[in-house]
Amino acid sequence: RMTEFTSTETAKEIRPIDLEDLLGRPQRVLDRELMQKFLQGRKVLITGAGGSIGSELARQVANYSPSHLLLLDYSEYQLYAIDEEIGNLAPHVMKSPLMLDVRDRTALEAMFEEHKPEIIFHAAAIKHVPLAERHVMETLHTNVLGTRNMADLAIEYGAKAFVLISTDKAVMPSSVMGASKRAAERYCQRNGTIWQRVRLNGIGCTAFSKAAGARRACDGNGP
Repeated sequence: RMTEFTSTETAKEIRPIDLEDLLGRPQRVLDRELMQKFLQGRKVLITGAGGSIGSELARQVANYSPSHLLLLDYSEYQLYAIDEEIGNLAPHVMKSPLMLDVRDRTALEAMFEEHKPEIIFHAAAIKHVPLAERHVMETLHTNVLGTRNMADLAIEYGAKAFVLISTDKAVMPSSVMGASKRAAERYCQRNGTIWQRVRLNGIGCTAFSKAAGARRACDGNGP
């Protein structure tokens, strides 16, 4: 499908790349009824809510009428942007933008005390592999200690579910980013029944993905 062309009298254009082109398998259909039961009427916290993964989670969760959507990010602009977008997308949903650092346990504890989230999607992380190699301590503090803070507080404050957004690079890791996410997974495993893990691949899931890079190159007439 990636090699299909659309023809006109004056030019030939390559059809935009779809993520389904890269899957190599049929796309799985979301069980919307199950998601409705899981999210409706619940306080849902999304960390890294302004990032490529967190913002998509926020859009999807807003469709299922949570009682309160907590959008947590340390980037002022990204938090502002997703807060505005969700306000337009789902004006009926109560939401709170929270500019917090997942490495700051004291600030996180105050937030948990105030809001007591029931469902947590932990997407905040340093994901860019070359940058993680250059900034090892920042990566470990965010991906490992930040996850530890979130997991500990989820247990302490009685969260019903904690979903760690991880990466396929955590399988037999060969990079700082992969090793840090593997360590985060192993720490969360001790939390038992409330813990879930979702591993995403590097082909099309983030702003740093190969698909995103290909799109940018094509849009700019690059190689």
